[in-house]
Amino acid sequence: MLTGVGCSIVVVSGGRIPGVAAMVSWLEELERREAAAREKVDELRARIEELTGHLAEQESVLSRLEITRETMTEILSPSAHEVT
Repeated sequence: MLTGVGCSIVVVSGGRIPGVAAMVSWLEELERREAAAREKVDELRARIEELTGHLAEQESVLSRLEITRETMTEILSPSAHEVT
């Protein structure tokens, strides 16, 4: 008997290998899971790309608002009205 990861293969008279069906099924399940994981990874990468774009837009808006606040604070400060 040969043993592998989670399965055993037994060669019997007549050349039949009973463990092969289980192994193929196991490999098919692994392939299915890998494909599903790849699909999810691709979806997450696309979502990250989308969110990165939204983040850049909002950081730009925030930066402009902060600059506006700083500028208005300078304009409206009492020292801005003094003539030197």
